[in-house]
Amino acid sequence: MKKLCTLFLALALSLGLAVPAWAATFSDVSETHWARPFVEEVSEAGIMKGTGNGQFSPDGTMTAAEFAAMLARAFWPEALEANTAQAPAGSPWWLGPVQTIYQQGGFKSTSIDTDFSAAEAGGTKVTSPLSRYDMAGMLYDVLRAKGLPLGTERDAEINKSYLSDWEQVPAEYGDAVAYVMATGVLTGKSGNRFAGADTMSRGEAAAAMSRLLAYSAAHS
Repeated sequence: MKKLCTLFLALALSLGLAVPAWAATFSDVSETHWARPFVEEVSEAGIMKGTGNGQFSPDGTMTAAEFAAMLARAFWPEALEANTAQAPAGSPWWLGPVQTIYQQGGFKSTSIDTDFSAAEAGGTKVTSPLSRYDMAGMLYDVLRAKGLPLGTERDAEINKSYLSDWEQVPAEYGDAVAYVMATGVLTGKSGNRFAGADTMSRGEAAAAMSRLLAYSAAHS
């Protein structure tokens, strides 16, 4: 664990992130909780925060806006700062992070509505729970925006044959699911399923971000 934490602290510093002088511990993430190492890593790097009262809420739902904030803090902190500063008074907290990811093309492969100013616009709202399909799409777009390798076509085909529910994956998400899984940033669920309609929990988002940071560090 100490080795992993050291790696992520170094990565956080290389990304220009503020690193707390203490390691965050949360009362609802036990020593044996499956997400604990991921939660510790991303909280130490300043990418994820707790939900208050010393809790992390690992089983709580993750929204697209919250995941956009994580990605913006990790990869585009200067743009995030500028967009947040320029947001009109009274704007929702998520406007700066969401605009930052939108500017990088981070919603192209998702169903998320990018008319952020229209409260009644159609499509999936950024404040809605994030599905595994849309997380795959966001990760796919961010990997491409950062110029990171997506694996080979053979890797993607292997993942298609591996997933027992591949036939249920909508065509518009096919590349995102196959290639992001090829990187190892997202993994399947029980029964070799992708289960793309399932929503992402905060613990699962921490795990995906941890793997994304490691993948980025290894291929930069």
